[in-house]
Amino acid sequence: MIKRPATAADLPQLIALEAACNPHPWSGRQLEASLAQDSVDIIANGEQIVAMLVSKSLFDEAEIYLIDTLAAFRRQGLAKQLIQGLQAANERIFLEVRASNVAAQHVYAALGFRQIALRRAYYVCDEGREDALILEWSR
Repeated sequence: MIKRPATAADLPQLIALEAACNPHPWSGRQLEASLAQDSVDIIANGEQIVAMLVSKSLFDEAEIYLIDTLAAFRRQGLAKQLIQGLQAANERIFLEVRASNVAAQHVYAALGFRQIALRRAYYVCDEGREDALILEWSR
């Protein structure tokens, strides 16, 4: 598997990956804008994109906007690999995670993230709204 920055040619696969991973996915337009404005790193298995991380860095801080891994490739450390790349380049990282996404919370905790806040009713979900945990990692 290869880790690399995403390119505009990857957009159709990024859209498909996001749709496969998120019940309320980002739109193609949002992903296209991220390719132009943010950092989008991917892991590809051959020609297939199986994981991505969308983030924004400013000076020595970053915010993770989105991280996806195809179901068949989860629990192989791909999200961890993408996050560790961001950790190597920054002093602090922030992210939001759904309160119900316990698996992701365990990954973040293992990487040294800690909860610093709670945003009530932040995410749209099938039942209405769901809280977001605000996490921070720092050196």
